[in-house]
Amino acid sequence: MPRYLKAEQRRWQRNAVRGGESQTIARELQQWSSRYQDLEGQLGAELRWTPKLDELRFWIEEYRVSLYAQELKTLAPISAARLEDRAAEIEAWLRR
Repeated sequence: MPRYLKAEQRRWQRNAVRGGESQTIARELQQWSSRYQDLEGQLGAELRWTPKLDELRFWIEEYRVSLYAQELKTLAPISAARLEDRAAEIEAWLRR
């Protein structure tokens, strides 16, 4: 948790200097947050749960670190494609 708070602090510091964050990055992070919430809602509606959902939330935060605070390093390699794979695994699990 402290790493994520430090990453958010760096994000706000950079935004203060630049005058704002890239619309592309902001939109992408919003899409990942929305996708997570959608999956969480689907699982809740079916009264199901998988630890992969918690992992997805963790990896979205790692992705945020990779975008805003590269100097903090991520715990493992992370990219939009890897997030997509993780989300697809949960969707496949839901369809079973």
